[in-house]
Amino acid sequence: MDKKVSIIEPLSREEKIKTAAYARVSSKSDDQIHSFNSQVAYYSQYINQLQNTIIVDVYTDEGITGTVIEKRNGFKKMIQDCRDGLIDRIITKSIARFGRNFTETLKTLRELKCLGVSIYFEEEHIDTADSVSETSISTYMMSAELESRTISYNQRWGFRTRAEKGIYNQPHLPYGYYRIDGKILINESEAVIVRLLFDMYVNQDMSTVAITNYFSQNKIGGRTWSRSGSY
Repeated sequence: MDKKVSIIEPLSREEKIKTAAYARVSSKSDDQIHSFNSQVAYYSQYINQLQNTIIVDVYTDEGITGTVIEKRNGFKKMIQDCRDGLIDRIITKSIARFGRNFTETLKTLRELKCLGVSIYFEEEHIDTADSVSETSISTYMMSAELESRTISYNQRWGFRTRAEKGIYNQPHLPYGYYRIDGKILINESEAVIVRLLFDMYVNQDMSTVAITNYFSQNKIGGRTWSRSGSY
């Protein structure tokens, strides 16, 4: 008598959604860095609490504008991981954080849709996994790009206006100066070193390499020197 063998199929397990987050700040000011660190901590905790979800990574770009994808290494790594099938879903703060260049961002969104990767924009409450029209997303993106251009124009205008008034534009002063109550003053102890450097370069015709070596070997100013400056 032949024995009948019954094959019991294993219970299918629902695959976990491979989820990533993207965080970006456009400058390295203290408040922006605080915001950046807060975003990273928030998304790490947020994704870990979601059901049926596994966190892939929190991709980041710090001090980078959102208008040019080529400069955003964290963003590019995330998109490549999507192409490699490592990510099913992306969560980010807003469309403006995801990208401010209309053409590049729309192209990326279309590619991710073809790859089956959905994106949730928290601020706008838009989830590309739903039947969201491309028109509504495009409206937000055009607004983000316009805002970026306005900010850039205002910054350039501010720099130009301060320069016309003789106001130093950069947050960090060059070696040899210090600031008190908004006034830039000469640091006399460092000024001696600046004058020595100038004399060596202009009058003694020494190269930047020779000056760097001299300053470093003689511990001038009690700091480390390089061809680009001191630190």
